[in-house]
Amino acid sequence: QAIGVAQLSDAQLEEQAMQAARHIQSVREKRQALLHMQLQRQQQQQQQQEMEGYDHESMTAAMQQEHEMNLKLQSQERVLEHRKAFIQQELLRRQRLHQVDQ
Repeated sequence: QAIGVAQLSDAQLEEQAMQAARHIQSVREKRQALLHMQLQRQQQQQQQQEMEGYDHESMTAAMQQEHEMNLKLQSQERVLEHRKAFIQQELLRRQRLHQVDQ
């Protein structure tokens, strides 16, 4: 990661930081949608339990899938946040070098 970043121009780095920020936003939106789905399913589950037509196995499988997806998205978000921070650190380092040179 460090080697790749060092070879990029400032403009390329800034573009990568913006791409990472957009990707992070996309991942957050997916997690938000997932949380919304979970909430809807929980409400549906409560209604079904009240009507006695509750299929426990399929609901448990859906919950497990949603949980795994949420963990995957959280992990993806962390990786992207680290990448963005790393790029921003490199940009700051370069700015300091330019200031010293002047």
